[in-house]
Amino acid sequence: LDTDDLEAAGCAVCALGAHRPRLPVAPQVQLPASGAPVHSVTALVADAHTLPRENQELRAQYELVSAHNAGLATHASVLHDRNLAILHRAREGYRAGMIRLEQALLSREHAERDYAVLEDRVTDFRARAERADAAEALLRAERGSSTEQYRDLQAQLRAARNQVTDLTTVSLARLSSASRLHGPETLLSPRGTGHVKPWPPLSSGETLPSPRDQARQALTALEQQRAPVDEELRAARASLSQSRMEIEAAQNLNVPLQDDLLRVNALLVAHAEELRRGATRIHELEESVATATTLRVAAESEMARAQAGELCATSRAAQYRAGWLSMRRSSQQRRGAVGAQTHRLSARVAKLEEEHDLAIRERDERAVAWRRMLRDARRGREMARRMRDELADRLAGIVTRVGGQIDTADLVRRFEATFTAEIDGATPLP
Repeated sequence: LDTDDLEAAGCAVCALGAHRPRLPVAPQVQLPASGAPVHSVTALVADAHTLPRENQELRAQYELVSAHNAGLATHASVLHDRNLAILHRAREGYRAGMIRLEQALLSREHAERDYAVLEDRVTDFRARAERADAAEALLRAERGSSTEQYRDLQAQLRAARNQVTDLTTVSLARLSSASRLHGPETLLSPRGTGHVKPWPPLSSGETLPSPRDQARQALTALEQQRAPVDEELRAARASLSQSRMEIEAAQNLNVPLQDDLLRVNALLVAHAEELRRGATRIHELEESVATATTLRVAAESEMARAQAGELCATSRAAQYRAGWLSMRRSSQQRRGAVGAQTHRLSARVAKLEEEHDLAIRERDERAVAWRRMLRDARRGREMARRMRDELADRLAGIVTRVGGQIDTADLVRRFEATFTAEIDGATPLP
């Protein structure tokens, strides 16, 4: 849609209204009846000149009415085309708005679906992160407990070593003191508790063991007592190594989880930005749909007004067409009457022109005759003047020869005056 579609059309016909054709004035020419005598040829010629002027005025008014009707038809066609164009643009705009709305709804559904999928993935990642945190806390607790156990075992090992050292020292000291005080009859107990018991009685073939053998036996007994402690220490070391390996494995497993958490956070930020852009776009699409709806309503109202104007123009054109037809019929009737009258007047004018031509021909013939007569008269006058002069000269010569005197000039003037008067009285001028 365009902004000009919501404004009134600046048409001169719509703004100023239609031109109402005026009725032709009554004819000023009074045609004589056929065969009636013509009283004045001048009035008849004036009427003959007036009739073409009135016919020209009627023809100009007829052409004006025809042009105005053609303009009204063109205006109605233009209004119809404009209404069709407005309707087409309104339909196209409405269709485009509906397509954009459907696209917005589809994009919103896709965004909601993607958001739900991302929420599920985020929930999964959060659960995995919680499990990783729990495993890390458990590993930390196990590491702490393993460290405590290792420390306890180290303390027990040191205590056992100290105890073994003390027992060895005490046993050796007691053995040496017992061998000095009591002789070879006494001996340390196998448990290394410091309790001295008498050596069992010897048989006839046996000999008393030496102090070195006795010390070796005591050390062997102490090593036998120390073996469980070493086994416990080895087990503790093995469990500590296993705990360390588990801690390292948990840390190695925690690294991809941390990477996944970082990626999840980045995806969440990107998805939040995308959702914000999607919401902004949906808001813009809703605004554009509202604008398109407003424009469509305005276009429909404008189209309704245009259709009303078109109906008004059509009815006005129909009225003007009816008036034009009536004017055309009356003009045809008037033109027929004027044509008949013009034909009669043309025939009368042709007859008058023939009479006029005949009169002109007669006048020309009379003029030619008069010119011929005038030329003959001039020739005769010239001959008479010459004869007069010759006769006057002869008369003057004769009178002079006889001794008389005569005024020939006065005689010639009286003769010309008398001759002119006789000619004027005999032949009237035309």
